[in-house]
Amino acid sequence: MGRKTRLVACAVSTFIAFFAVTSSLGNVIVRVDPQTALLLSPENAQIEAAYASNTYLNLSTQRERDEALLQARSAIIKDATAVDGLLTLAIDSEIDGDRDRAADIFEHVSRLTRREYRAQIWAIEEAVARGDITQAIKAYDLALRVSEQGRRVLFPVLAKAINESKIRRQLIDVLGTRPIWEKEFVNYLVANPAEPEALIALFNEGEGAGITIDSVSRSKIVDALYDSEKADAAWAYYRSFRGIQSADSSRDPEFTYEGDGRSTFDWRASDAPEVYAAINPAPEGGTVEFTFPSSGLVKVLEQGQRLPPGRYRFRATGSSAQNQTDANPFWIITCANGSEVARINLPEESGADWQFAGIVEIPRDCFSQNLALMLRPVSGFSNGVGIITSAQIKRVASGRD
Repeated sequence: MGRKTRLVACAVSTFIAFFAVTSSLGNVIVRVDPQTALLLSPENAQIEAAYASNTYLNLSTQRERDEALLQARSAIIKDATAVDGLLTLAIDSEIDGDRDRAADIFEHVSRLTRREYRAQIWAIEEAVARGDITQAIKAYDLALRVSEQGRRVLFPVLAKAINESKIRRQLIDVLGTRPIWEKEFVNYLVANPAEPEALIALFNEGEGAGITIDSVSRSKIVDALYDSEKADAAWAYYRSFRGIQSADSSRDPEFTYEGDGRSTFDWRASDAPEVYAAINPAPEGGTVEFTFPSSGLVKVLEQGQRLPPGRYRFRATGSSAQNQTDANPFWIITCANGSEVARINLPEESGADWQFAGIVEIPRDCFSQNLALMLRPVSGFSNGVGIITSAQIKRVASGRD
């Protein structure tokens, strides 16, 4: 091979290598900087289409708009599958009021690739405009299957839409097919319960389709309802999955519940930094262990209540592990507005064995209550440990004290 031939071959190889590298770089850079990507790979129709789309969406003058449309058409001529170019023309037609042409282009893009979520979003809007809920939910399904970005955009919209029973029924049918986005969507709903009552309806109605949630998620929904001042709905939902028959007493008096999910109506240990507290459940009877604070009054254990007005008896047992005589915890019952209903102190000279007892009157204007164990500071006893083995407030039968 002569020197000239070798130089030509070298030049061709260098050109091919340069084109391959710059084209690859362009494909990467186009996601963040379409203009630079186009400079690196001017013959790449997909990059040219992306540049046209980016320019069109950020245009400020008619001239820039026209140039973007010319660029989009140029990309389509080079490659009829340049989706960004097609979508640019579709959006322009929509803006100009030519919905038929826009529809034709969007449908064409959908036939080219089902992974283009922007076309699916258009399909959603088109179906909604026609009042076609079934088709809208199908379009949601396609968009959510193909794009994580689509999920970030569409999950909040779909979460609000479940308040409509017709939409909810169609959504249940789709969720029953176990789409790839089902679990992520359910987790989103539980973490962002904008419509907790509609969310309960979705899960209750979806049981037949196999749509289930765990105890932690159920507890989050209870708390969302309660925190949004819907205590009646929160209590009703809690009773539905815990099998609670009556509101005339507190629950789990001997700390036997071993589930992961704990709502406002379950025993909850404090996470205050001043103390350590832990519920140790067991089928035969558990305990609550805690340390004492060295300063300040600290709530260490609590359970929300829905006790009807009337007379109740409170009992609790426990002990101080170090036989600390000045450890003087007490129980307090407050209404939802913070007003104190009752306080049950330890009898004097209780020593290490604790026996709490008292009669409590729940007034008629106190519809929700909180039962809590409070710890007073104990000097020189910051490492001491206390234990509660049982606690219950229960309605007194008529005619009995």
